[in-house]
Amino acid sequence: MGGARRVPLARLIAGAASLRLMRPAKRNAAIGAVCLAACGRTAAPPPAPTFDKDVAPIVYSNCAPCHRPGEVAPFPLLTYADVVKHADNIVRETSKRHMPPWLPDRGDFPIVGERRLRADQIDTIRQWVATGMKEGSPADLPPAPRWPEGWQLGKPDIVLTPDRPSIWWPEPRTCTEI
Repeated sequence: MGGARRVPLARLIAGAASLRLMRPAKRNAAIGAVCLAACGRTAAPPPAPTFDKDVAPIVYSNCAPCHRPGEVAPFPLLTYADVVKHADNIVRETSKRHMPPWLPDRGDFPIVGERRLRADQIDTIRQWVATGMKEGSPADLPPAPRWPEGWQLGKPDIVLTPDRPSIWWPEPRTCTEI
C-alpha cells in the first residue's frame, strides 16, 4: 500500500475551484483525496528493540545486581548470550512481576532504591523477544556494570568480631544470635 502523495497548495486551491463542476459522488471522492493528501505520510513504525540499545540498560540496572557470579541468583545475566538463553523465562517472570523480586506493595510514597520494573520496560523486553532478539550495534551497548568488591554498601567504619558466639535476649519472646 503506497503512502499519500504530497501536493503543492496552489494545485489544491486550483482543484478546489473545479469541484463546483463535478457531480456530487465525484466531488466527495475528490474532497476525500485532497484530505488524505493534506494529511501527509503516516509515521513509520518504531524500530524493533535491540539488546545493546534497549534491553541491556534494563537488565544491567535491574537484573544483574543479583544475576552475576557470587550472588544469590542461579545464573548470570551479564551478556547478550546470557539473556538470550533465558529470554522466554525473563518475559514470563517480569510480566508476572515476579522479577525483579520486590515484596513491598506500592504505597502513597516511593521507596528509595525501589527495584520494580515499569510497564514500558516490561513491554520493551517483551517486544525484543517477539521481534527476534536482535543484538544491535556494539556502539549502543552501555558499559558493563561494576560492583564494589566485598561490602556492597561500602566498607563499614568498624567490624566487631566476638571471641565466642553469644545470645542476646532483648525481649522475652525474641532471640538474636550474635
